[in-house]
Amino acid sequence: MRESHPNNRCHNMGRQKQVNHNHLSAAAQEHIVLKYIQSELRLGRLVGPLPNDVGSHVHTTPIGLIPKPYQVGKWRLIVDLS
Repeated sequence: MRESHPNNRCHNMGRQKQVNHNHLSAAAQEHIVLKYIQSELRLGRLVGPLPNDVGSHVHTTPIGLIPKPYQVGKWRLIVDLS
C-alpha cells in the first residue's frame, strides 16, 4: 500500500515539497483503495509508484471513499481536486 502512495501523496512546488494526506475514509477502507489502484494500474489508467523526487511537473491529489447510494457494501473512489 505504501509503495503506491495511498496514504501520502506529495508533489514538489519549486523548492518546497507539499504532502497531501488522503482522507480518513481512504485510510479506514485501505483494502478497497488498494484493490482500485491495482485494477487501474493493470488497465494502464494510473502510473506508479513514483519516486519522491519526480520534480515539479507531477501533481498528486488526496483520495477518499464514499458509499454508493442504494448499494450496500459498494464504494465510490473520489479524488479531491480542491
